[in-house]
Amino acid sequence: MIIKDYILPNSLSEAYELLKNNKKAVIIAGGAYLRLQKREVSLAIDLENLGLDYIIEENKLLKIGAMTKLREIETNEYAINELNGMLSNMVKQIGGVQLRNIVTIGGSVCGKYNFSDILPSLIALNASLKFYKAGIMNICEFMENDLKSDILLEIIIDLNQNGMVKYFKSTYKEYSLINVAIARNKNGFNIAVGARPGKAKLAKLSSKILTTEKDIDKACEILLDELSFKTDFRASDKYRKALTKTLLLEAYKELV
Repeated sequence: MIIKDYILPNSLSEAYELLKNNKKAVIIAGGAYLRLQKREVSLAIDLENLGLDYIIEENKLLKIGAMTKLREIETNEYAINELNGMLSNMVKQIGGVQLRNIVTIGGSVCGKYNFSDILPSLIALNASLKFYKAGIMNICEFMENDLKSDILLEIIIDLNQNGMVKYFKSTYKEYSLINVAIARNKNGFNIAVGARPGKAKLAKLSSKILTTEKDIDKACEILLDELSFKTDFRASDKYRKALTKTLLLEAYKELV
């Protein structure tokens, strides 16, 4: 990425006005994946000084500031002790510690990266996203729409549930060939799959049918038809489907 101008705003209102008034402006939230983008931007707006780096619990809701680094999530007591440790587990295998000290959860969410090991877990946990202008929206709504000229402030997760995330990669520091997340709340189960390859997505039909252990095999069959799986240079669609079924079965057994 080629950046013509760079600004470090001192307030959210200043950052939002800069973003709104410059259509070619981009938000910098960590900046670890800038090299993945081959384009030129007129203005880069860095959110580093806006106080969006925090993890707090309020009334059984975990609120994670958008500028929170993955390493902070990995080692946080709530991320480790709540939700079966799902939040810590979803980030601790991403690259090395050096990378996790740079990458922010907000940048990972807003990037909607096909290889994301974070999005499946947040989708399964039915996370909410709080934006400066748009307010609060469900993460699935965000994934399906193109939200422009807004700033992600925090991720909100209900702690009254349990979850499990599984992933498969050839080596520790590579991106996952497939990742599967499952969560159970008072309304039932949510299953999400990412790196198919494709953006993480909620498997609505298979989530709905899964109620007890006798349903898990049928839920796996439905999921493989419900979501699309593709072949790329790293793995075939058939291999990804086989991995998905195995990982979902493992995740379900450990969760219940």
